[in-house]
Amino acid sequence: MAEMNAIIYDSVRKDLAIAVSWLDECNRREWGVVKGIDRIENKIKLVRVDGVWWVPIEKMLQVERV
Repeated sequence: MAEMNAIIYDSVRKDLAIAVSWLDECNRREWGVVKGIDRIENKIKLVRVDGVWWVPIEKMLQVERV
């Protein structure tokens, strides 16, 4: 979990793209830049040109640098 947090914060601070896998109704995988962290809802805002996803932190399976 600490490694995933480090990658997410690097994306926020340095505007780096990451790939995130999470459990929705099925396994989802998207890539983009983290543009926000909602600490109340425990979600990250993953953004790229063609979409925006609010990813629940507790449902994240994998986070990778792209």
